[in-house]
Amino acid sequence: MSRQVDHAWSDQFLLRVAEIVGPYLLVPASSEADMREVADLVVPRFRQAVAVRLRRRAGNYPPSHFTLRLRKRSGARTELAKIVDRHGDLMFYGHADHTTIDPWLLIDLHALRAVFMRYPELLHSLRRKHTNDNSDVIGKLDSGDGGLFVWIDVDKLPDNVLLARSPPVQAELALTA
Repeated sequence: MSRQVDHAWSDQFLLRVAEIVGPYLLVPASSEADMREVADLVVPRFRQAVAVRLRRRAGNYPPSHFTLRLRKRSGARTELAKIVDRHGDLMFYGHADHTTIDPWLLIDLHALRAVFMRYPELLHSLRRKHTNDNSDVIGKLDSGDGGLFVWIDVDKLPDNVLLARSPPVQAELALTA
């Protein structure tokens, strides 16, 4: 699909994403702060840019996995390259159908970059043609259109990378009970 079609599809969910992400960014101010600074709501961890990545719900991907574009057929800069180059502060990642976003993850991109700096072998392993040594944490996925994605299992990363996630669906709750 073209970039315009993908972008238009994803944009229909932006208000819903804002509803989900908002409570993690805004908290009520103390009454002292309100009286002193006219601050009813505060952003305790000021962030500048929230990347939104929505994928069409297809396949049976683990809810703890998220994907980033590693290579585009056009050769344009990818999501992973921009993140590694220190762009973005948070990323909302989710799978959506016509009306619902589930599952979703809210990822701290500063913490993710710290993981890449502390464990450079994670990114270096992606340069290899075949399966990498970190296959339970990170791996490659062919997009089928000449591009390439990297998948990352957020549950295998340090806890500070994941800020929030969608609640498990009832079927998942029954499996873990």
